[in-house]
Amino acid sequence: MEDHFNERLSNPCPLCGSNTLKTVSNLDRKGTFLRTDICLCCGHVFSNPPPTARELDLFYNKNYRKAYKGTSHPRKKHIIRSGQRAIERYNQIKPFLRNNSKVLEIGSGSGEFLFLLKEKGHIVKGIEPNRGFAEFSKTNYNIDILINKFENFSTNSTKWDFIFLYHVLEHLLDPIESLKHISKLLHQNAFLNLEVPNVESKYHSPKRLFHFAHLHNFSLDGLIFTLSQANLEAIEIKKMPNTGHINAICKAKNLEAKKPTVIVANRINMHLLSYNSLTDILSLRPYRRFFDNLKRPFREYLKLILIGYSKTPSSLLKTLFKKNNL
Repeated sequence: MEDHFNERLSNPCPLCGSNTLKTVSNLDRKGTFLRTDICLCCGHVFSNPPPTARELDLFYNKNYRKAYKGTSHPRKKHIIRSGQRAIERYNQIKPFLRNNSKVLEIGSGSGEFLFLLKEKGHIVKGIEPNRGFAEFSKTNYNIDILINKFENFSTNSTKWDFIFLYHVLEHLLDPIESLKHISKLLHQNAFLNLEVPNVESKYHSPKRLFHFAHLHNFSLDGLIFTLSQANLEAIEIKKMPNTGHINAICKAKNLEAKKPTVIVANRINMHLLSYNSLTDILSLRPYRRFFDNLKRPFREYLKLILIGYSKTPSSLLKTLFKKNNL
């Protein structure tokens, strides 16, 4: 992959079009070649050049979930983990949901969030490019899943009351055009809920900031700028506890896109310069993450035992939801 990347020409900033760039890293989290640039005009941090569309299609269809989860189908610990996250997501967006909403999730993974929404009486559909996880959710949760890229999903079909884009936008070649496509799928007064990693967060170690699949590394300012260029307004936007991820609930609205200032770019650049192995090891972050990661499998397996390890995926989730008063 390194040779292919070296042969390609670099691109201007995908958010503001500037060619005033600075390389902040030449390695991904696995130590392989990946050039990451920061735009010194708006502060956007992105892979430059990005992978080709063909490389991405192959990666997401066959290798993505295996690279992240170590398996082509979710294990029961993954089901419990995703089920717990589904509950947290549901509690956040519940005030915005109407009865019997038509819900579309782009990047639906193994389907636990859509299964919860289906159990609550909503009409659900997922789009998931990874065949293994998509087939799992179709088989185990009886969810309507399109195994494809969402770009191939027609804007002339059903309009949706709620669209979810959870840790997907950073993976897309053109986030602005992708959001414009998504906005055409929304009913009037409908909502889009998205979440992305925050480039200014210290959730990951400095050596694990950049990833082949994460083409874009958004800041809060950069995400708002991206949304406004797609005529989407964030009516609620916040940094999530513990992770620092940026979560936004949006509605379609014609807006004037205001580019982040050079001050924002300088702030993000200084953050990346100052967040290094030395400052990290002198902080509490790595030790807190170590003990959290140490405790997590024990908590998950204990929960599995209490719920009933032998249960089917759908029965596991129904019991988990019931225990959380859903």
